[in-house]
Amino acid sequence: MLKKSAFTKIIKDDDKYYAFNTTNGFFLEIDFDNEKDRNEFDQSLKNNEFNESNKYKFLLEHGILVKDTYVERKKFESNYYKAFFNNSSIDITLVPTFACNLKCSYCYQSDDRQKNNKKQLSNDIWIDLTYAYIEKMILKNKSIKILNITWFGGEPLLSSEIIKNLSLKLKKLFFKIKIDFHFDIITNGTIFGEKEIKYFKEIPIENIQITLDGVKEYHDKLRIFNNDKGTYDIILKNIEDIMINTTSAISIRSNVNETTYFVENFKLLINEFNNRFKKYIDAKRILIELPTLITDTENYKNKIINYDYYKNIIKYSRELEKIGQFKQDTIQFSAPYCTARTQGSFVIGPNAELYKCWEHITDKNYIVGDVKNGILKKNEEYWNFIGSYNFPPECQSCELLPICLNGCPLNWTLNKKKECTRFKDDKILLETLKYLYL
Repeated sequence: MLKKSAFTKIIKDDDKYYAFNTTNGFFLEIDFDNEKDRNEFDQSLKNNEFNESNKYKFLLEHGILVKDTYVERKKFESNYYKAFFNNSSIDITLVPTFACNLKCSYCYQSDDRQKNNKKQLSNDIWIDLTYAYIEKMILKNKSIKILNITWFGGEPLLSSEIIKNLSLKLKKLFFKIKIDFHFDIITNGTIFGEKEIKYFKEIPIENIQITLDGVKEYHDKLRIFNNDKGTYDIILKNIEDIMINTTSAISIRSNVNETTYFVENFKLLINEFNNRFKKYIDAKRILIELPTLITDTENYKNKIINYDYYKNIIKYSRELEKIGQFKQDTIQFSAPYCTARTQGSFVIGPNAELYKCWEHITDKNYIVGDVKNGILKKNEEYWNFIGSYNFPPECQSCELLPICLNGCPLNWTLNKKKECTRFKDDKILLETLKYLYL
């Protein structure tokens, strides 16, 4: 007898059945030749037993039905661990400074970074220590084929010389030992001059993520300089300079709260970008990402109701489609990525300290080691546990596990906080699937 896949979600909507497998992404509307077949399917679904007949062959071939759910679960667990222990591609986040020239109201670093600013190493020492650690790691681990370097902060371009000098030094190393490499940066977009233009091309910096929280009216309420002046105009000017003078691509991130989440704000931002940067959007050098919900911090609480945000996601995506950004680029069914779930990835802070998650920088409680001594053994074992396949029982029995993984692993291991995907709501899931596939 066949059974419904442990990772197949079947949704009944009026008189229609829809099936979606969350491991392979296969989605279909199940058609029935007659009422008898429909009733038989109803009963089989209720009992979770399907005859191995030709009528179910197609569903078996595409993973909607399986012969053994135990084998299926073990296969998924095995693939999860393969990804966790895969060191062929390593992601390294470099944080040369906690300092920032903005005072965004929702920044999760705002409290601690001021306390830690004075404790940073000198530029030359930090560069030497960081270089030595990365070189040692590469020479020790012969399986590494790709290194992805992301510059982060604070505002990383406040340490522009560090970025230039270390990136060019690492570039020579990567060429020498024949490792593929990519340099990206996450910046607020307010610092960009002739020297940045020069070394962005020389390194090169391939992708730049810049945040714009909607159009000027809303963005300048949330993302402001320390003197309370808005940042929108200077960011757009800098984006134009980057497009004209470098080969870098730009990803535009938007954070939303109760005052910026509405679709019209996002639509106005898209229209402004399309009018000003159309040729770069068409050339795929500017990508506008779907808006992201601002995370609560100790000093900031987002008042938006999650469902109000979730129900707008398809509307956001439809606006992006109008400027040629495909829906597959904006809504994806994929497991959430984080350095905690990849054994070889890590973050290096301004004092050459090591973290496993960039949301923990500035918090001493989450330092796992330093570049002189590496990740301490007890911390390595702890983070191996964090990233392991130790999901709560209710998650392991959920059809949506492959596209959810219960969100941030720290929340469900330390804080015992359940983080279900928005697709737990059948209405949101089905609406999204129809939008993507039908």
